[in-house]
Amino acid sequence: MNITENQLSEGDNQPFLTGALGLLAALFGFYILGPLIGSVAAIPFFENGLSDMMELGENPTGDVSFKIPLFIIQGVAALIGLIIIPWLFLYIRKDQPSKSLFPKSPGIQGYFLTALVVFTFMGVNSFFIEWNASVHFPEFMKPLEDWARKNEDMLAEATTFLTTFESTGQFILAFFVIAVIPGIGEELVFRGIVQRKLIQGGLNPHIAIWLAAIIFSAIHIQFFGFVPRMLLGVLFGYLYFWSGDLRVPMLAHFVNNGLTLGFVYAHQMGWVDFDIENSESPTLVSVIIFCIITTIVLVVLNRYFNLRKADEPVEGSF
Repeated sequence: MNITENQLSEGDNQPFLTGALGLLAALFGFYILGPLIGSVAAIPFFENGLSDMMELGENPTGDVSFKIPLFIIQGVAALIGLIIIPWLFLYIRKDQPSKSLFPKSPGIQGYFLTALVVFTFMGVNSFFIEWNASVHFPEFMKPLEDWARKNEDMLAEATTFLTTFESTGQFILAFFVIAVIPGIGEELVFRGIVQRKLIQGGLNPHIAIWLAAIIFSAIHIQFFGFVPRMLLGVLFGYLYFWSGDLRVPMLAHFVNNGLTLGFVYAHQMGWVDFDIENSESPTLVSVIIFCIITTIVLVVLNRYFNLRKADEPVEGSF
């Protein structure tokens, strides 16, 4: 079973246009409408109301009391831009998202193998994370590199600020905003709309998977994390293509973000010595081992989904 066979929505004669419009609608919701609504929702959580909100715009990490309002703004923006608007968009386009995106549960084994391959792929991707972070531009592109480095440093500072937890409640809120909502929403947009519509339009599935992954990574505007995020997008893309059910890449995305956040919290609490944010460089041997294990699990996953392709869809199952 794959999305070329089971998720071709009826009546969509312009899938490329649908994909482009769906992406634009999501971006509008995430960058404009969502933050506006989120800012209003966050007002009661500012100690000094609107004056704090004005200061937040100038220095988001300047006051620890800004953390909860920031999570609310980010969470509402993601919920509206990545889930509500894309879902309504597909519904208006008569795409029947509940049926076309979730035709059949991947089963317990499918869920387990998906979580496992994400864990092993983290070991592979650690190499690309370190490599991409150390890339340098040619001399004539130094102004662009300086801008990209400054932007990366600002995002890293914001991430550290948001993931330094003062309470379990903050961790739970962060987990929902950073792991749960993006796991659902980003996969709905980039795999459920962009990748699926590219394939429906006749584009080679492999090209569609890579193109959707490139767009997925580029949207984050983080050059020094572009390659590892793109590779994650490729992994999620193939998981969706093989399984035909969006729950698979959603779970994969959630596990990736959730594990990272969980390790951060566990280290802060003193439960583990491993610091995922400042870990040592991966050895070549460890990367090769993780690569071999990941390849084996991917082969097993592909065969597992192929064995299920002849089964009748079971709608409504988890």
